[in-house]
Amino acid sequence: MSQNVSQMNHLLLDPHLLKNTYIILRHGHSKANEARLVVSKFENGVPSNGVGPSNEGWGLTTLGKQQVLSAAQSLYSHLDSLSQKYSIDYGSNAKIRVSIHSSPFLRAVETGNIVHRFFKSKQLLLNKPENSEFLDIDEKIIINNDLKERDFGEFELKPDMASYLTVWDIDNALFSRFESNQDKQESDLIDHKLFGDLQDKYKELSVERFVSEIEKENFLKGNDKKSNFLNEQLDQKRVIVFISHGDSLQILQTAFAKFDNSTIFGSSAGESTPKNLFLNAYAHRKLKHLQTAEWRVLEWRN
Repeated sequence: MSQNVSQMNHLLLDPHLLKNTYIILRHGHSKANEARLVVSKFENGVPSNGVGPSNEGWGLTTLGKQQVLSAAQSLYSHLDSLSQKYSIDYGSNAKIRVSIHSSPFLRAVETGNIVHRFFKSKQLLLNKPENSEFLDIDEKIIINNDLKERDFGEFELKPDMASYLTVWDIDNALFSRFESNQDKQESDLIDHKLFGDLQDKYKELSVERFVSEIEKENFLKGNDKKSNFLNEQLDQKRVIVFISHGDSLQILQTAFAKFDNSTIFGSSAGESTPKNLFLNAYAHRKLKHLQTAEWRVLEWRN
């Protein structure tokens, strides 16, 4: 409870210097979306049986699976284009190494498995002597609890839009306090007993920390003279795909954005906006919202 809102972002510090490419993908249309309910707790979102419609879990709908397959196709095309540029810079044998990290929630895991199967099928089809396959994908997706859904507390299993709007109003109020430089604690505004660990994403920033850990791992390996890591890096570009949820990914994007007119979604030209200020995590709804099965490259935006 002791952190000020001004301290709750940007553990990355220099995100424009990231060594890897990071892509975020929101899960496809889910049974929770279809039922218009909030499903944000582990006990409801993770199991594949015993909860949800027909006790088969809160996974993807048929529409959601179709959305994800389409997203996998477009993402594959993007990586193909990226590899062509990369081969020019590093040689024709250069490959893109892809790791898929997923939230443990069923709707995200099913999304990750569809993308992974599609990539592996392309790899098997093209990995022949007469073809130069550009993709090197990990053998399976990696389940990472840091990518979990934002916990919406007592709004669990309640109508989604009314609940989300209430939470986003709180986010906006907290951001307004930050914007006006009011040194207020979040506990001044939020009843934590009611909202559970609603603000957990802001306090821990676990996904940002995870990105930092990956970057640190690369740095340490790159400085280990006993390893072949640097030689491997000459032939492989690492792309890491994060599959997660709407608010979790919106909040993560704020770590890659500065608060200016080009960053704020919907800002009008000439609007008075602070310059060169990191976008606070509470302002995540000011960024263009990710739709179901939409992917986006995380890029540092000045």
